[in-house]
Amino acid sequence: MIKIEGLYKEYGNKKVLSNLNLDVKSGEIQAVLGINGTGKSTLVNILAGLLNYQKGNIIIAEEKISVNKYKYKEKTGFLLENPIYVDSLSVVEYLKFVSTLYNLPILTAKNKIEELIEFFDLPKSNQKIRVYSKGMKKKVSLAATLLHNPKVLILDEPFANLDFIATQKLVKYFDNLAKNKCTLLIVSHQFDALSNVCNKFALLKNGKMEFNLNSEELSNLSKRYENSKDPVRTYLENQIL
Repeated sequence: MIKIEGLYKEYGNKKVLSNLNLDVKSGEIQAVLGINGTGKSTLVNILAGLLNYQKGNIIIAEEKISVNKYKYKEKTGFLLENPIYVDSLSVVEYLKFVSTLYNLPILTAKNKIEELIEFFDLPKSNQKIRVYSKGMKKKVSLAATLLHNPKVLILDEPFANLDFIATQKLVKYFDNLAKNKCTLLIVSHQFDALSNVCNKFALLKNGKMEFNLNSEELSNLSKRYENSKDPVRTYLENQIL
């Protein structure tokens, strides 16, 4: 689970996040929508323990977090906006390296790496990660995020640079994780990919959480745009801007 209470973050005198509250229960898939510059990536970096914050409380996997806390990361997978990986390694070498960071048993790691390579259609060759496309690198980062079977996933733009087929596969994968009580928080501006998998949709605007609604609530609010091709999308676009 993820619980955020009264989160406040500023850089200098500039407010980036202000009195932000969010409660994501076990098995839920929470979307956080917003345009660039609204504080989405700052939020992810705080949850990942990479940035400190001035006020508020954050609990992830039953642990109150800060930049000095690490235990919760054993149960949590993070995908950052700009993923960090050792691009001088091959895909297999890199995933083996990540498995050692989580102290995974050798056989467990081997089986999971094979599963993820097959799922994401990743190469088993000795080619280095640096030569791959952005889409392939994103798949490598996602595989590394999922490698230790986390109970909580915090993902910044997981669908960016993925093609339609890969996106749909990933949506189904996330849905299956949630059914097994994994908690997911997905930060994105791609409502199309999120619409069929998320339980709730929060809008982050100017560092504040404007709303957090389920699909039914969104549908009811979007009735005023019932003459448009996609009323919910039209409603969100009008709220975001």
